[in-house]
Amino acid sequence: MQYQVIKSKRKTMAIVIKPDGMVVIRAPLKTTTKNISELINKYQHWIERKLSQINNIQKHNTELYFLGRAYQLEMLEDKFSNVELGINTIKSYADSIEEHKIKLIDWYKSQAKLLVMPLLDKYQKLLALKSQSIKITTAKGRWGSCNSKGNLCFSYRVAMLPEFVIEYIVIHELCHLRHLNHSSLFWELVASTYPQYKSAEKWLKTHRYILANLFI
Repeated sequence: MQYQVIKSKRKTMAIVIKPDGMVVIRAPLKTTTKNISELINKYQHWIERKLSQINNIQKHNTELYFLGRAYQLEMLEDKFSNVELGINTIKSYADSIEEHKIKLIDWYKSQAKLLVMPLLDKYQKLLALKSQSIKITTAKGRWGSCNSKGNLCFSYRVAMLPEFVIEYIVIHELCHLRHLNHSSLFWELVASTYPQYKSAEKWLKTHRYILANLFI
């Protein structure tokens, strides 16, 4: 087992497992090699368990999409859960795979809400339509839905799409408030409101397999 020893003016020894799997032993200045070996032997099972968790997380590192662009997903172990959007990465901090999923979905839900709400305000006014309720859901099978009561739902995954596609999905569901079907009248309303809707549908069709196999 490889490890790094850092000695300083401290009173006790400690083992730190970094997110990249590096094992660090922090020890007092007068600590001997024997002391360090004894500490590692004592906590060997704990160290191996933590390294196994990190390896499992690293296996799941992959790409995620945000606003139509692919980002490298980096899942790092940390007891303080958080999600950070970088230039080319989405970094998730959590202590288990399941916690990473929960935090990433929560982050996408908050982003989806920020993206969807202004569009709803704009097009509800333009179309003279009003939904009864709006909800961001954890649905993976559909981008949005509208029921007979006028309730609109949008998946957190809409935040993965380009803005012009999000705009289309919002308009699509709003048009269902007037036509709760996919009749010619429905598509005429969609086309008159958003003439480039076919480009949005083409993007969704082109990327459907990629999007269907993402981590979340």
